Amino acid sequence: MTISSTNSRSGPYPGNAVTTVFDYDFFIADERHLLVIKRRANGDEEILTLDADYSVSGVGNPEGGSIDTAAGGAPTAAETITLLLNVPFTQETELENQGPFSAKTIETALDVAAQRDLQLSERLDRAIVVSPTSTPTEIAELINGVLRLASIIEAVTELAGVAQSIPPAADVAAEIATVATVAAEVAAVAAIAAQTVAVAGVTGDVETVAANIGDVRNFADVYLGASVVNPILRADGSALQVGDLYFNSADQAMRVYGGAGWVPTDGTVTAAKISDLQADKDAIAAKLVMPDFVRGLVPNPNAGVPLTSLDISAGDARFGGKYISFAGTLTKRLNAAWSAGSNGGFLDTGAVAASKTYHIYVLRKLADITVGDFIASLSNVSSGVTVPAGWEILPSSRIGSFLTNGSSQIVGFKQYGSRVKLLGAIAEINTSSPFDFPAYNPIGLPDGISVDARMLIQAQGGNGSAVNFRCDTEEHSGANADASLYVNVISNTRIQIGGKVRTTAAGLFWARFDIQIGTGDCALTSHGWDDYTVPRMGG
Repeated sequence: MTISSTNSRSGPYPGNAVTTVFDYDFFIADERHLLVIKRRANGDEEILTLDADYSVSGVGNPEGGSIDTAAGGAPTAAETITLLLNVPFTQETELENQGPFSAKTIETALDVAAQRDLQLSERLDRAIVVSPTSTPTEIAELINGVLRLASIIEAVTELAGVAQSIPPAADVAAEIATVATVAAEVAAVAAIAAQTVAVAGVTGDVETVAANIGDVRNFADVYLGASVVNPILRADGSALQVGDLYFNSADQAMRVYGGAGWVPTDGTVTAAKISDLQADKDAIAAKLVMPDFVRGLVPNPNAGVPLTSLDISAGDARFGGKYISFAGTLTKRLNAAWSAGSNGGFLDTGAVAASKTYHIYVLRKLADITVGDFIASLSNVSSGVTVPAGWEILPSSRIGSFLTNGSSQIVGFKQYGSRVKLLGAIAEINTSSPFDFPAYNPIGLPDGISVDARMLIQAQGGNGSAVNFRCDTEEHSGANADASLYVNVISNTRIQIGGKVRTTAAGLFWARFDIQIGTGDCALTSHGWDDYTVPRMGG
Protein backbone atom coordinates (compact mmCIF):
# COMPACT_ATOMS: atom_id res chain seq x y z
CA MET A 1 0.00 0.00 0.00
CA THR A 2 1.00 3.67 -0.12
CA ILE A 3 1.27 6.10 2.78
CA SER A 4 -0.67 9.09 1.44
CA SER A 5 -1.60 10.68 4.76
CA THR A 6 0.86 12.69 6.86
CA ASN A 7 -1.10 12.17 10.06
CA SER A 8 0.86 10.59 12.88
CA ARG A 9 -1.15 11.60 15.97
CA SER A 10 -4.74 11.83 17.12
CA GLY A 11 -6.06 13.77 20.08
CA PRO A 12 -5.77 14.91 22.73
CA TYR A 13 -9.27 13.63 23.47
CA PRO A 14 -10.91 15.01 26.67
CA GLY A 15 -12.26 12.40 29.07
CA ASN A 16 -15.72 12.39 30.63
CA ALA A 17 -15.52 9.33 32.96
CA VAL A 18 -17.77 7.43 30.48
CA THR A 19 -16.17 7.23 27.02
CA THR A 20 -13.55 4.48 26.56
CA VAL A 21 -13.22 4.31 22.73
CA PHE A 22 -10.89 6.82 20.98
CA ASP A 23 -10.07 6.90 17.25
CA TYR A 24 -6.74 7.19 15.45
CA ASP A 25 -6.73 8.23 11.77
CA PHE A 26 -3.41 6.85 10.52
CA PHE A 27 -2.13 3.43 9.35
CA ILE A 28 -0.39 1.04 11.74
CA ALA A 29 1.01 -2.34 10.71
CA ASP A 30 1.14 -3.70 14.26
CA GLU A 31 -0.88 -2.92 17.40
CA ARG A 32 2.47 -2.26 19.16
CA HIS A 33 3.10 0.64 16.75
CA LEU A 34 0.75 2.85 18.78
CA LEU A 35 1.72 5.01 21.78
CA VAL A 36 -1.21 5.87 24.09
CA ILE A 37 -0.62 8.68 26.61
CA LYS A 38 -2.94 9.73 29.45
CA ARG A 39 -2.39 13.29 30.72
CA ARG A 40 -3.74 14.39 34.09
CA ALA A 41 -4.89 17.88 35.16
CA ASN A 42 -1.56 18.61 36.89
CA GLY A 43 0.39 17.88 33.69
CA ASP A 44 1.64 14.43 34.72
CA GLU A 45 1.68 11.96 31.82
CA GLU A 46 1.31 8.17 31.87
CA ILE A 47 2.12 5.85 28.96
CA LEU A 48 -0.62 3.21 28.97
CA THR A 49 0.18 -0.50 28.61
CA LEU A 50 -1.25 -2.54 25.74
CA ASP A 51 -3.75 -5.22 26.84
CA ALA A 52 -3.47 -4.20 30.52
CA ASP A 53 -4.88 -0.67 29.98
CA TYR A 54 -6.32 -0.75 26.45
CA SER A 55 -6.93 -2.84 23.33
CA VAL A 56 -6.42 -1.86 19.65
CA SER A 57 -8.61 -2.41 16.56
CA GLY A 58 -8.05 -1.39 12.93
CA VAL A 59 -4.51 -2.74 12.54
CA GLY A 60 -3.65 -2.72 8.79
CA ASN A 61 -6.50 -0.33 7.91
CA PRO A 62 -5.16 2.64 5.86
CA GLU A 63 -7.85 4.86 7.43
CA GLY A 64 -6.87 3.96 10.99
CA GLY A 65 -8.94 2.46 13.79
CA SER A 66 -9.57 2.89 17.51
CA ILE A 67 -8.48 1.94 21.01
CA ASP A 68 -10.67 0.89 23.93
CA THR A 69 -9.56 1.79 27.47
CA ALA A 70 -12.27 -0.29 29.14
CA ALA A 71 -9.60 -2.51 30.71
CA GLY A 72 -7.99 0.44 32.48
CA GLY A 73 -11.16 2.51 32.94
CA ALA A 74 -12.61 5.57 31.24
CA PRO A 75 -10.49 8.74 31.60
CA THR A 76 -12.03 11.37 33.88
CA ALA A 77 -13.04 14.91 32.88
CA ALA A 78 -9.67 16.10 34.21
CA GLU A 79 -7.71 13.75 31.92
CA THR A 80 -6.96 13.54 28.18
CA ILE A 81 -5.95 10.72 25.83
CA THR A 82 -3.41 11.25 22.99
CA LEU A 83 -2.50 8.60 20.38
CA LEU A 84 0.87 8.75 18.58
CA LEU A 85 2.52 6.67 15.86
CA ASN A 86 5.32 4.71 17.56
CA VAL A 87 7.22 2.65 14.98
CA PRO A 88 10.40 0.98 16.37
CA PHE A 89 13.76 2.20 15.06
CA THR A 90 14.76 -1.24 13.84
CA GLN A 91 14.91 -2.81 10.33
CA GLU A 92 13.78 -6.44 10.41
CA THR A 93 13.19 -7.07 6.68
CA GLU A 94 15.80 -9.49 5.30
CA LEU A 95 16.27 -9.96 1.51
CA GLU A 96 18.41 -12.90 0.43
CA ASN A 97 20.94 -12.47 -2.34
CA GLN A 98 19.52 -13.93 -5.58
CA GLY A 99 16.44 -15.00 -3.61
CA PRO A 100 12.80 -14.57 -4.66
CA PHE A 101 11.72 -10.95 -5.13
CA SER A 102 8.60 -10.01 -3.15
CA ALA A 103 7.22 -6.57 -3.96
CA LYS A 104 4.92 -6.80 -0.93
CA THR A 105 7.86 -7.38 1.43
CA ILE A 106 9.75 -4.37 0.07
CA GLU A 107 6.63 -2.20 0.06
CA THR A 108 5.92 -3.10 3.68
CA ALA A 109 9.48 -2.16 4.64
CA LEU A 110 9.13 1.14 2.77
CA ASP A 111 5.78 1.80 4.51
CA VAL A 112 7.37 1.29 7.92
CA ALA A 113 10.25 3.59 6.93
CA ALA A 114 7.76 6.25 5.81
CA GLN A 115 5.97 5.92 9.12
CA ARG A 116 9.25 6.46 10.97
CA ASP A 117 9.73 9.65 8.93
CA LEU A 118 6.23 10.83 9.93
CA GLN A 119 7.00 9.94 13.54
CA LEU A 120 10.23 11.96 13.46
CA SER A 121 8.47 14.86 11.69
CA GLU A 122 5.85 15.00 14.45
CA ARG A 123 8.59 15.10 17.12
CA LEU A 124 10.52 17.81 15.26
CA ASP A 125 7.32 19.90 15.06
CA ARG A 126 7.47 20.02 18.86
CA ALA A 127 11.19 20.86 18.98
CA ILE A 128 12.87 24.22 19.64
CA VAL A 129 14.71 25.52 16.58
CA VAL A 130 17.29 28.20 15.93
CA SER A 131 18.38 30.19 12.87
CA PRO A 132 20.28 28.27 10.17
CA THR A 133 22.85 31.09 10.20
CA SER A 134 23.54 30.73 13.94
CA THR A 135 27.21 30.20 14.81
CA PRO A 136 28.36 27.46 17.21
CA THR A 137 29.14 30.16 19.78
CA GLU A 138 25.60 31.60 19.53
CA ILE A 139 24.08 28.14 19.83
CA ALA A 140 26.16 27.38 22.92
CA GLU A 141 25.12 30.69 24.51
CA LEU A 142 21.44 29.92 23.75
CA ILE A 143 21.61 26.47 25.36
CA ASN A 144 23.45 27.83 28.43
CA GLY A 145 20.85 30.62 28.80
CA VAL A 146 17.97 28.15 28.63
CA LEU A 147 19.60 25.85 31.18
CA ARG A 148 20.26 28.78 33.55
CA LEU A 149 16.61 29.82 33.31
CA ALA A 150 15.41 26.26 33.95
CA SER A 151 17.64 26.06 37.05
CA ILE A 152 15.84 29.03 38.70
CA ILE A 153 12.23 28.21 37.72
CA GLU A 154 11.72 26.53 41.09
CA ALA A 155 13.07 29.59 42.92
CA VAL A 156 10.63 31.83 41.02
CA THR A 157 7.60 29.69 41.95
CA GLU A 158 8.72 29.78 45.58
CA LEU A 159 7.57 33.42 45.69
CA ALA A 160 4.78 31.81 47.75
CA GLY A 161 6.85 32.90 50.73
CA VAL A 162 5.14 36.31 50.54
CA ALA A 163 1.72 34.80 51.32
CA GLN A 164 1.55 36.00 54.91
CA SER A 165 3.49 39.23 54.56
CA ILE A 166 4.80 41.35 51.72
CA PRO A 167 8.04 42.58 53.46
CA PRO A 168 9.66 39.08 53.44
CA ALA A 169 10.05 39.53 49.67
CA ALA A 170 13.21 41.49 50.52
CA ASP A 171 14.63 38.35 52.10
CA VAL A 172 14.58 36.56 48.74
CA ALA A 173 15.69 39.57 46.71
CA ALA A 174 18.96 37.87 45.73
CA GLU A 175 17.20 34.85 44.25
CA ILE A 176 14.50 36.97 42.59
CA ALA A 177 17.06 39.31 41.09
CA THR A 178 18.70 36.31 39.45
CA VAL A 179 15.73 36.10 37.05
CA ALA A 180 16.31 39.69 35.95
CA THR A 181 19.92 38.87 35.05
CA VAL A 182 18.74 36.43 32.39
CA ALA A 183 16.38 38.93 30.73
CA ALA A 184 18.88 39.44 27.90
CA GLU A 185 19.04 35.69 27.26
CA VAL A 186 15.22 35.51 27.35
CA ALA A 187 14.97 38.27 24.74
CA ALA A 188 17.57 36.53 22.58
CA VAL A 189 15.62 33.27 22.66
CA ALA A 190 12.37 35.05 21.70
CA ALA A 191 14.14 36.85 18.85
CA ILE A 192 15.23 33.59 17.19
CA ALA A 193 12.32 31.34 18.24
CA ALA A 194 10.60 31.59 14.84
CA GLN A 195 13.56 30.17 12.94
CA THR A 196 13.20 26.68 11.53
CA VAL A 197 16.42 24.69 12.10
CA ALA A 198 15.89 21.78 14.48
CA VAL A 199 17.85 21.93 17.73
CA ALA A 200 18.50 18.23 17.12
CA GLY A 201 20.71 19.21 14.20
CA VAL A 202 23.11 21.09 16.48
CA THR A 203 22.77 19.34 19.82
CA GLY A 204 22.26 15.74 18.78
CA ASP A 205 19.66 15.17 21.51
CA VAL A 206 16.41 17.18 21.46
CA GLU A 207 14.89 15.04 24.21
CA THR A 208 17.75 15.85 26.59
CA VAL A 209 17.22 19.59 26.04
CA ALA A 210 13.49 19.20 26.64
CA ALA A 211 14.14 17.33 29.90
CA ASN A 212 16.48 20.07 31.11
CA ILE A 213 14.10 22.96 30.48
CA GLY A 214 11.12 21.28 32.16
CA ASP A 215 7.94 23.26 31.62
CA VAL A 216 9.69 25.74 29.28
CA ARG A 217 8.99 23.58 26.20
CA ASN A 218 8.43 26.49 23.85
CA PHE A 219 10.22 29.58 25.07
CA ALA A 220 8.63 31.81 22.44
CA ASP A 221 5.32 31.18 24.19
CA VAL A 222 6.72 31.51 27.71
CA TYR A 223 8.33 34.92 27.12
CA LEU A 224 5.64 37.39 26.04
CA GLY A 225 7.89 40.36 25.25
CA ALA A 226 7.63 43.91 26.62
CA SER A 227 4.38 45.62 27.67
CA VAL A 228 3.24 48.54 29.84
CA VAL A 229 0.33 46.45 31.22
CA ASN A 230 -0.02 42.88 32.43
CA PRO A 231 -0.85 40.58 29.45
CA ILE A 232 -4.13 38.64 29.73
CA LEU A 233 -3.34 36.07 26.99
CA ARG A 234 -0.28 34.56 25.32
CA ALA A 235 0.85 35.87 21.93
CA ASP A 236 -1.00 33.05 20.15
CA GLY A 237 -4.25 33.87 21.97
CA SER A 238 -4.08 30.89 24.35
CA ALA A 239 -4.49 31.11 28.14
CA LEU A 240 -1.61 32.23 30.35
CA GLN A 241 0.39 29.46 32.05
CA VAL A 242 2.21 29.44 35.39
CA GLY A 243 5.82 30.45 34.76
CA ASP A 244 5.13 32.80 31.78
CA LEU A 245 7.37 35.89 31.69
CA TYR A 246 7.16 39.41 30.29
CA PHE A 247 9.11 42.67 30.67
CA ASN A 248 7.09 45.55 32.19
CA SER A 249 8.39 48.60 30.35
CA ALA A 250 6.66 50.96 32.80
CA ASP A 251 8.41 49.52 35.89
CA GLN A 252 11.50 48.42 33.92
CA ALA A 253 11.31 44.97 35.54
CA MET A 254 10.57 41.35 34.69
CA ARG A 255 7.33 39.73 35.90
CA VAL A 256 6.33 36.08 36.17
CA TYR A 257 2.76 34.69 36.03
CA GLY A 258 1.86 32.78 39.18
CA GLY A 259 -1.61 31.46 38.30
CA ALA A 260 -3.81 34.37 39.40
CA GLY A 261 -1.64 37.41 38.70
CA TRP A 262 1.76 38.74 37.64
CA VAL A 263 4.53 38.86 40.27
CA PRO A 264 7.60 41.14 39.99
CA THR A 265 10.86 39.19 39.78
CA ASP A 266 13.28 41.85 41.04
CA GLY A 267 13.87 42.80 44.65
CA THR A 268 12.27 46.28 44.51
CA VAL A 269 8.97 46.61 46.37
CA THR A 270 6.67 49.37 45.03
CA ALA A 271 2.97 50.03 45.54
CA ALA A 272 2.22 48.61 42.09
CA LYS A 273 4.26 45.47 42.77
CA ILE A 274 2.63 44.98 46.18
CA SER A 275 -0.73 45.06 44.39
CA ASP A 276 0.52 42.39 41.99
CA LEU A 277 1.73 40.24 44.89
CA GLN A 278 -1.63 40.56 46.65
CA ALA A 279 -3.34 39.56 43.42
CA ASP A 280 -1.34 36.34 43.44
CA LYS A 281 -2.51 35.19 46.88
CA ASP A 282 -4.43 32.33 45.29
CA ALA A 283 -1.34 30.71 43.75
CA ILE A 284 0.70 31.37 46.89
CA ALA A 285 -1.93 29.76 49.13
CA ALA A 286 -2.20 26.78 46.80
CA LYS A 287 1.60 26.28 46.90
CA LEU A 288 1.50 26.32 50.70
CA VAL A 289 -1.30 23.69 50.69
CA MET A 290 -3.44 25.83 53.01
CA PRO A 291 -6.79 24.30 53.97
CA ASP A 292 -10.10 26.01 53.25
CA PHE A 293 -11.26 28.30 56.05
CA VAL A 294 -13.86 30.92 56.97
CA ARG A 295 -13.07 33.62 59.52
CA GLY A 296 -15.98 35.88 60.42
CA LEU A 297 -18.52 36.23 57.55
CA VAL A 298 -21.40 35.33 59.89
CA PRO A 299 -24.89 35.88 58.37
CA ASN A 300 -27.74 37.35 60.46
CA PRO A 301 -31.07 39.06 59.66
CA ASN A 302 -30.77 42.82 59.22
CA ALA A 303 -32.02 44.70 62.29
CA GLY A 304 -34.14 47.10 60.20
CA VAL A 305 -35.65 44.67 57.67
CA PRO A 306 -35.09 41.18 59.14
CA LEU A 307 -37.67 39.48 56.90
CA THR A 308 -36.02 40.41 53.61
CA SER A 309 -32.34 41.28 54.22
CA LEU A 310 -29.28 39.63 55.72
CA ASP A 311 -26.14 41.22 57.15
CA ILE A 312 -22.90 39.28 56.61
CA SER A 313 -20.15 40.36 59.00
CA ALA A 314 -16.58 41.32 58.10
CA GLY A 315 -14.01 38.57 57.70
CA ASP A 316 -12.09 36.55 55.15
CA ALA A 317 -12.14 33.10 53.57
CA ARG A 318 -10.20 30.72 51.35
CA PHE A 319 -11.85 28.06 49.20
CA GLY A 320 -10.15 25.91 46.57
CA GLY A 321 -6.94 27.96 46.75
CA LYS A 322 -8.79 31.27 46.20
CA TYR A 323 -8.69 33.96 48.91
CA ILE A 324 -10.93 36.97 49.54
CA SER A 325 -11.44 39.37 52.48
CA PHE A 326 -14.23 41.76 53.50
CA ALA A 327 -13.37 44.84 55.54
CA GLY A 328 -16.92 45.50 56.75
CA THR A 329 -20.47 44.15 56.98
CA LEU A 330 -22.25 43.55 53.65
CA THR A 331 -26.07 43.72 53.52
CA LYS A 332 -27.88 41.70 50.82
CA ARG A 333 -31.60 41.89 49.90
CA LEU A 334 -33.32 38.53 49.39
CA ASN A 335 -36.29 40.08 47.53
CA ALA A 336 -34.18 41.20 44.54
CA ALA A 337 -32.06 39.69 41.77
CA TRP A 338 -28.35 39.71 42.52
CA SER A 339 -26.47 42.99 42.18
CA ALA A 340 -23.04 43.95 43.45
CA GLY A 341 -22.28 45.66 46.72
CA SER A 342 -23.95 46.30 50.08
CA ASN A 343 -27.77 46.61 49.86
CA GLY A 344 -27.61 44.88 46.47
CA GLY A 345 -29.85 41.95 45.48
CA PHE A 346 -29.09 38.46 46.78
CA LEU A 347 -30.79 35.88 44.52
CA ASP A 348 -28.84 34.04 41.82
CA THR A 349 -31.99 33.39 39.75
CA GLY A 350 -35.80 33.77 39.84
CA ALA A 351 -37.98 35.21 42.60
CA VAL A 352 -37.65 34.29 46.26
CA ALA A 353 -39.40 30.96 46.94
CA ALA A 354 -41.61 30.04 49.90
CA SER A 355 -40.68 27.38 52.49
CA LYS A 356 -37.26 26.71 51.00
CA THR A 357 -33.60 26.50 52.09
CA TYR A 358 -31.24 29.11 50.63
CA HIS A 359 -27.46 28.62 50.73
CA ILE A 360 -24.95 31.51 50.85
CA TYR A 361 -21.80 31.41 48.67
CA VAL A 362 -18.76 33.67 48.21
CA LEU A 363 -18.16 35.54 44.92
CA ARG A 364 -15.04 37.29 43.63
CA LYS A 365 -14.77 39.89 40.86
CA LEU A 366 -12.73 38.69 37.86
CA ALA A 367 -11.42 42.15 36.94
CA ASP A 368 -10.26 42.85 40.52
CA ILE A 369 -9.93 39.77 42.73
CA THR A 370 -9.65 41.92 45.86
CA VAL A 371 -13.39 42.68 45.52
CA GLY A 372 -15.80 40.11 46.93
CA ASP A 373 -19.56 39.65 47.35
CA PHE A 374 -22.16 37.06 48.37
CA ILE A 375 -24.97 35.27 46.53
CA ALA A 376 -27.93 33.15 47.72
CA SER A 377 -29.09 30.06 45.82
CA LEU A 378 -31.40 27.08 46.22
CA SER A 379 -28.50 24.90 44.99
CA ASN A 380 -26.68 23.00 47.74
CA VAL A 381 -23.46 22.92 45.68
CA SER A 382 -21.46 25.84 44.29
CA SER A 383 -21.40 24.31 40.79
CA GLY A 384 -25.20 24.66 40.62
CA VAL A 385 -25.24 28.42 41.31
CA THR A 386 -26.01 30.83 38.46
CA VAL A 387 -22.95 33.12 38.62
CA PRO A 388 -23.25 36.79 37.49
CA ALA A 389 -21.19 37.85 34.46
CA GLY A 390 -17.77 39.24 35.40
CA TRP A 391 -17.67 37.27 38.68
CA GLU A 392 -16.48 33.85 39.80
CA ILE A 393 -17.80 31.67 42.62
CA LEU A 394 -15.20 30.25 44.99
CA PRO A 395 -15.46 26.44 44.76
CA SER A 396 -17.45 24.78 47.59
CA SER A 397 -17.67 28.20 49.28
CA ARG A 398 -20.93 27.80 51.21
CA ILE A 399 -20.66 29.92 54.41
CA GLY A 400 -24.18 29.47 55.74
CA SER A 401 -27.83 28.61 55.06
CA PHE A 402 -31.21 30.04 56.05
CA LEU A 403 -34.91 29.21 55.65
CA THR A 404 -37.92 31.02 54.17
CA ASN A 405 -41.46 30.71 55.50
CA GLY A 406 -44.76 30.24 53.64
CA SER A 407 -44.78 33.98 52.84
CA SER A 408 -41.33 33.86 51.17
CA GLN A 409 -39.73 35.73 54.07
CA ILE A 410 -36.65 34.91 56.12
CA VAL A 411 -37.36 32.67 59.12
CA GLY A 412 -36.01 34.53 62.16
CA PHE A 413 -32.70 33.30 63.52
CA LYS A 414 -29.55 34.38 65.31
CA GLN A 415 -26.20 32.89 64.30
CA TYR A 416 -23.18 32.66 66.62
CA GLY A 417 -20.20 31.26 64.70
CA SER A 418 -21.43 27.88 63.44
CA ARG A 419 -24.48 27.78 65.73
CA VAL A 420 -27.83 28.86 64.27
CA LYS A 421 -30.59 29.50 66.83
CA LEU A 422 -34.18 29.87 65.58
CA LEU A 423 -35.95 32.81 67.24
CA GLY A 424 -39.09 30.67 67.51
CA ALA A 425 -39.18 26.89 67.91
CA ILE A 426 -40.77 25.07 64.95
CA ALA A 427 -43.22 22.24 65.66
CA GLU A 428 -42.31 19.17 63.64
CA ILE A 429 -44.51 16.36 65.04
CA ASN A 430 -47.39 16.28 67.58
CA THR A 431 -49.40 13.06 67.68
CA SER A 432 -50.88 10.30 69.84
CA SER A 433 -50.44 7.66 67.12
CA PRO A 434 -47.37 5.48 66.68
CA PHE A 435 -45.18 6.20 63.64
CA ASP A 436 -41.88 5.23 62.06
CA PHE A 437 -40.32 7.80 59.68
CA PRO A 438 -37.01 6.35 58.30
CA ALA A 439 -36.30 9.56 56.33
CA TYR A 440 -38.15 12.43 57.99
CA ASN A 441 -37.68 15.83 56.28
CA PRO A 442 -37.83 18.42 59.10
CA ILE A 443 -39.58 21.75 58.50
CA GLY A 444 -37.19 23.77 60.65
CA LEU A 445 -33.85 22.46 59.32
CA PRO A 446 -31.93 23.05 56.06
CA ASP A 447 -32.53 20.81 53.05
CA GLY A 448 -29.65 19.37 51.03
CA ILE A 449 -26.89 19.58 53.69
CA SER A 450 -25.91 17.71 56.82
CA VAL A 451 -26.15 19.63 60.11
CA ASP A 452 -26.17 18.87 63.82
CA ALA A 453 -29.88 19.52 64.45
CA ARG A 454 -30.84 20.92 67.86
CA MET A 455 -34.10 19.10 68.73
CA LEU A 456 -36.49 18.84 71.68
CA ILE A 457 -38.43 15.58 72.04
CA GLN A 458 -41.12 14.85 74.60
CA ALA A 459 -43.41 11.89 75.29
CA GLN A 460 -46.19 11.03 77.74
CA GLY A 461 -47.72 7.69 78.67
CA GLY A 462 -51.26 7.22 79.98
CA ASN A 463 -52.14 5.39 83.21
CA GLY A 464 -50.59 1.93 83.07
CA SER A 465 -49.04 2.72 79.67
CA ALA A 466 -45.51 2.41 78.26
CA VAL A 467 -44.25 4.47 75.29
CA ASN A 468 -40.90 5.45 73.79
CA PHE A 469 -39.73 8.08 71.30
CA ARG A 470 -36.42 7.88 69.36
CA CYS A 471 -34.53 10.15 66.92
CA ASP A 472 -31.24 9.50 65.12
CA THR A 473 -29.48 9.98 61.77
CA GLU A 474 -30.58 6.57 60.50
CA GLU A 475 -32.91 3.85 61.77
CA HIS A 476 -31.44 1.26 64.14
CA SER A 477 -32.61 -2.30 64.46
CA GLY A 478 -30.93 -2.88 67.82
CA ALA A 479 -32.04 -2.13 71.37
CA ASN A 480 -34.70 0.51 71.98
CA ALA A 481 -32.19 2.90 73.51
CA ASP A 482 -29.90 2.80 70.44
CA ALA A 483 -30.55 6.38 69.28
CA SER A 484 -29.11 9.90 69.59
CA LEU A 485 -32.25 11.06 71.44
CA TYR A 486 -34.34 8.53 73.37
CA VAL A 487 -37.29 8.88 75.77
CA ASN A 488 -38.97 5.92 77.53
CA VAL A 489 -42.10 6.72 79.58
CA ILE A 490 -44.39 4.61 81.74
CA SER A 491 -47.63 5.24 83.66
CA ASN A 492 -48.80 8.90 83.65
CA THR A 493 -45.36 10.43 83.17
CA ARG A 494 -44.23 13.12 80.72
CA ILE A 495 -40.55 13.41 79.87
CA GLN A 496 -38.83 15.87 77.51
CA ILE A 497 -35.17 16.10 76.55
CA GLY A 498 -33.14 18.26 74.20
CA GLY A 499 -30.07 17.37 72.22
CA LYS A 500 -28.46 17.04 68.81
CA VAL A 501 -29.25 14.74 65.92
CA ARG A 502 -26.96 14.78 62.89
CA THR A 503 -28.96 14.86 59.66
CA THR A 504 -27.98 13.03 56.47
CA ALA A 505 -26.37 14.77 53.48
CA ALA A 506 -29.92 15.35 52.20
CA GLY A 507 -31.02 16.99 55.49
CA LEU A 508 -33.12 14.02 56.73
CA PHE A 509 -33.23 11.95 59.94
CA TRP A 510 -35.07 8.98 61.52
CA ALA A 511 -37.91 9.44 64.05
CA ARG A 512 -40.04 6.72 65.67
CA PHE A 513 -42.80 6.68 68.31
CA ASP A 514 -43.96 3.36 69.83
CA ILE A 515 -46.86 2.64 72.22
CA GLN A 516 -46.06 -0.70 73.77
CA ILE A 517 -48.90 -0.67 76.30
CA GLY A 518 -51.95 1.56 76.61
CA THR A 519 -51.99 5.12 75.26
CA GLY A 520 -49.66 8.08 74.97
CA ASP A 521 -48.53 11.04 72.85
CA CYS A 522 -45.34 12.72 71.67
CA ALA A 523 -44.07 16.02 70.28
CA LEU A 524 -40.94 17.02 68.35
CA THR A 525 -39.71 20.60 67.83
CA SER A 526 -36.61 22.03 66.14
CA HIS A 527 -34.72 24.93 67.71
CA GLY A 528 -31.82 25.42 65.26
CA TRP A 529 -28.66 23.67 64.14
CA ASP A 530 -24.86 23.67 64.17
CA ASP A 531 -23.54 24.17 60.61
CA TYR A 532 -20.52 21.91 61.15
CA THR A 533 -19.56 21.42 57.45
CA VAL A 534 -18.55 25.09 57.00
CA PRO A 535 -14.78 25.28 57.78
CA ARG A 536 -15.36 28.14 60.21
CA MET A 537 -12.40 29.03 62.41
CA GLY A 538 -13.21 29.15 66.10
CA GLY A 539 -16.52 27.29 65.60
